[in-house]
Amino acid sequence: MSRLIAFGCSALTGMSLPDVYPKNERISAYAWPNTLAQRMGIECVNLGIPGNSSINMLRQILNFEFKENDIVIIVWPSFTREDIYNDKDSVTAITASKKNNVWLSIYN
Repeated sequence: MSRLIAFGCSALTGMSLPDVYPKNERISAYAWPNTLAQRMGIECVNLGIPGNSSINMLRQILNFEFKENDIVIIVWPSFTREDIYNDKDSVTAITASKKNNVWLSIYN
């Protein structure tokens, strides 16, 4: 049976939808990939991560165990997102975007 596999950033997580707002600590059951899979009658594996970078998404894709009938959606984030690896298990995400006249956001 097919599965819908979705890779991306916060555009896939359904941030601010009623079942996750205000904390947004998990993917909403109403996020669009989940809703699409439900309408298709298949399982959804929603791997959206808020602030996800293209490099991290590529890493996710290359390490994912796909099945033969999987349907894959990839929503590439802005090219201005970067990851810095502080050590083996620690990543600092950097997003460059203009918000409140600030062009760089750094978070762990």
